[in-house]
Amino acid sequence: MDGSHRTDLIKKGVHWPNGIALDYPRKKIYWADARYDYLGSANYDGSQVHRTVAWPHLAHPFAITMFRNFLYWSDWAKDAVVKVNKFSGNESFVIKAKLNQPMDIHVYHLSRQPFSWNPCLNNTCGCAQLCLITQNQSCTCACGDGFRLNSDNKTCNIINTFLLLARGTEVRGIPLDPKGENTEAITPILGFGNAVDLDYDEREGKIYVSDITTDNISRMDLSGRNLQVLIKDKIRNVNGIAVDWLGRNIYWTDAGKREISVAKLNGSCRKTVFKTKLENPRAIVLHPRKG
Repeated sequence: MDGSHRTDLIKKGVHWPNGIALDYPRKKIYWADARYDYLGSANYDGSQVHRTVAWPHLAHPFAITMFRNFLYWSDWAKDAVVKVNKFSGNESFVIKAKLNQPMDIHVYHLSRQPFSWNPCLNNTCGCAQLCLITQNQSCTCACGDGFRLNSDNKTCNIINTFLLLARGTEVRGIPLDPKGENTEAITPILGFGNAVDLDYDEREGKIYVSDITTDNISRMDLSGRNLQVLIKDKIRNVNGIAVDWLGRNIYWTDAGKREISVAKLNGSCRKTVFKTKLENPRAIVLHPRKG
């Protein structure tokens, strides 16, 4: 569960495996395929693949779970939750009908979360942040977004140098040297319409983003919290923004109005710097030390 030893178990005969469940005593994996409309099963290692249930017992499965001798699934075509015998594929029975597109389901019972030895108990691994259970009742340490695991494989260091990337609906932080890790320098910030440009203010730890779908300029903490919309009136296509980290101002280009403007970092005292002889102003950069 630390992401290592990833293995493709089943690649043939599956198209939309929407739901998945485990049978602990029998060491079986079950899945619901919503493209071919069947419930399948296999051993934990992917061997002995078998179609357990198909038409007419099910129509369009979405999610699946199991308990003792029965499989349970949500069926979009039947608008119902249905159960069936996991051995024979018979004894089909509608548990609950008249449900509009039922999504995920789980059986609530102690046996579905059986007790076992916890290798992370009492911080046995000595992890500074995350302790992740791995194979053979062992554990490994990991770090949250914004941190990198040190060479001792236990402690974490903050990532303080990274790339900021605006990509449509999100802003991300990418380490300059990821070293093959699935590491985020910051927790991805979501919810933008179309973020096309950004800049930052290291002194206050703020990110500034222009969104051409909502036509505004906003700022937020590196964590994505404390979102403030700074500029939202009378701008049409802000493709470029730049922070003046010395004068504590923000500049932006407006391709729709063909002008370049400035305001304080809090969005106040807005002013058009110039708008003559501009056709389609886009990117902008500043050199505050030279003015």
